[in-house]
Amino acid sequence: MPGCVPSMAQNGDMASDRSDMRQLRLFPGDDRLTVAVLDRGRGDGALLLRRLRRSRRFETLPMAPSELRANGLPRRVVAVLEMVEEHPSAVVGVRHLVERLGEVPLVAVVEGHHELALAVLEAGAAEALELEQLSGPRLERVLLSAVSRRVAERRDPVRSAPDPLTGLMTRAGLGAELPQRLAEAEDEGRSVAVLYADLDRFKAVNDSRGHAAGDQVLVEAAARLRRAVRSSDLVVRLGGDEFVVVLDGPEVQRVADEVARRIVEGFSAPFRVDGHDASVGISVGLALAHEGESAADVLARADRALYLAKSRGRGRVARYDESVHEVVARQATATGVLRDALDRDLLELCTTPVVERSSGALVGHMSVPAWGAAGAPGVILHDGPADVAADAGLCRQLVTWTVGHVLADVHRPRPVGADVRRYVHLPRPLLHASPAKAVEAASGPGADLTSLVAVVDEAAVLDPSDDGGLRELLRAGIRLAVGGFGEAVGSLRVLERYPFDSVWVAPSVVDGLADDPVRRAQLRATLEVAASLGQRVVVEEPGRRADDLALGAFEGVAVAQRSVDLGLLEGHVVVRPEPADGSPRAVRQ
Repeated sequence: MPGCVPSMAQNGDMASDRSDMRQLRLFPGDDRLTVAVLDRGRGDGALLLRRLRRSRRFETLPMAPSELRANGLPRRVVAVLEMVEEHPSAVVGVRHLVERLGEVPLVAVVEGHHELALAVLEAGAAEALELEQLSGPRLERVLLSAVSRRVAERRDPVRSAPDPLTGLMTRAGLGAELPQRLAEAEDEGRSVAVLYADLDRFKAVNDSRGHAAGDQVLVEAAARLRRAVRSSDLVVRLGGDEFVVVLDGPEVQRVADEVARRIVEGFSAPFRVDGHDASVGISVGLALAHEGESAADVLARADRALYLAKSRGRGRVARYDESVHEVVARQATATGVLRDALDRDLLELCTTPVVERSSGALVGHMSVPAWGAAGAPGVILHDGPADVAADAGLCRQLVTWTVGHVLADVHRPRPVGADVRRYVHLPRPLLHASPAKAVEAASGPGADLTSLVAVVDEAAVLDPSDDGGLRELLRAGIRLAVGGFGEAVGSLRVLERYPFDSVWVAPSVVDGLADDPVRRAQLRATLEVAASLGQRVVVEEPGRRADDLALGAFEGVAVAQRSVDLGLLEGHVVVRPEPADGSPRAVRQ
């Protein structure tokens, strides 16, 4: 989940920074700042000089590279501007120039592809602006950014130091840079876009493969973020697996949408960690700065948009608007209700019997948590506890509560017969966080878990990054079932991936069964393959009576009977759900 909004500089420091960054009077008596423009005699220097000719903040000093080598730089020069063209030695030349300049920042205008601009930045240039983006105001703004950052480094080198792991700007650097960009944008009637990003499934890599593997992912994530943005954009690591991207300039709204899309797409390929592929995605919240808004406020709105992106399924972009505030507030309230309910044991277990359709034999129970006595005055809970837990990062606690109550036979008839299953759904995020430990925490040492069946979604079975969690459950003696089978892919080869105990067919396969020969063929094929693998097939009770009657033609199907009164099953192993009046009837054995 997104963390806290980054703490910005104190108000006094912010005001001081803004004043220094706007005026940048580095030397007494200077009205304008002097920029040395390197001219290699190919017309490149003349182009840069024309772009800065009308600047109110800078005066230019044309220099040949030989003059720079012979005489050094005049004391009043605050930055050096150079055109860098596509050439095998271009990056090496930039690196040597940066070494000679020392504390004076180099700003490069790159005539070439985006990768060249990134290479120039890695070689030590303070800023790299692509030639097609070149305009007088934009060049002036990039120069101001480079000079002001160097001023900040002189004042506080610790705060301006890059992140030691990724080389990105840090939270402290953002605290100095974002207020400056907001102030400049407001002066020029422009806006600033802030993207707040958080890695998906990163904790699973850290937990399963160690912090060294997690560091590899963070370094590669930083590289992918750099590749997705423009050279003039800020990329910041706030800490952990949270990042911020700051964009400004013309058409910033359109550009921000495009950059956010490229970021998400850039994380679609797996990460290679210690010779293995790891699936790590990214979610992004986007907010445009309002006029007069503080840095902390725009970051807070981007953070709320990120919360919404996570809640919609991760791996996506959410833009902040006024409705986001209401959604996030509602979800935060539901999270508080769930935490309180877990602490005070206010949830209840909703149990559905699983009955073999042809014989009426009771073969298992599916147990899911429900709100029960949980809640707060005036609060309407739109989602169930499982959905709230997935958004709030409480899957582990909820599964532990559920398994504990199932094993204690609370709110559930005592199973009769050794082969009666106790089905519990395991949400996918838990598969990356030691799922067996969550189950064992509820059961206690030496508990008999042979009747417990963990139902996992078909998508988890298809994702190689979830393999570690699934095999951990099997090693702990916990049986597996694939849930929602047929919803995503429905390939029968999926059933061979693990020694599944059961296959829960997606409701979409059963709905309309009586009228659709394709659905009947799909269910029949699933039954045949599952039978050959020793797996039981379970479907949810259809909503239409015609579909329920059609199930009678399929031998071996078990049905999760929502319409059966659980109290009728106490001490029974057979249910006949077919009396003339439509109500279920239990038959004692």
